[in-house]
Amino acid sequence: MDKFQQFRKLGLKDREYCIIGGALELLGIRPGNDLDVLVVPSAFERVVKEQNLNAEKSFLGSTKADFGDVEIFTDDGFGRTASEWIFNSQKVGGYRIGSIKDLIEWKKKLITKPGRMPHKIPVDRKDIEALEKIK
Repeated sequence: MDKFQQFRKLGLKDREYCIIGGALELLGIRPGNDLDVLVVPSAFERVVKEQNLNAEKSFLGSTKADFGDVEIFTDDGFGRTASEWIFNSQKVGGYRIGSIKDLIEWKKKLITKPGRMPHKIPVDRKDIEALEKIK
């Protein structure tokens, strides 16, 4: 089962989520290994309970739960809630993803975040360049 099939099994409604990690795949920039999805608190709690998931802290400090290749989060780790991301989001391929502007800002913050895996930083920089071109 691929990550998008796994995501659909979560049963999230349109305004309950926003895909941020994996959005570049939907934009046709590059394939991703997994999906990072911001979820409003009520939906996060519902999914954790329904799927019997363990909620824990991510390296960014937000609460997260893993469902195969899909990670759901309560916020982006930099003070922005799922609701804020959803407000500015767009639909691509039937999925709600972060706006280009928000994705660029998030990637820039990731580069400087202590604990970010060093091998991911060059990828983040290339992602920012690609997003800037379609902005």
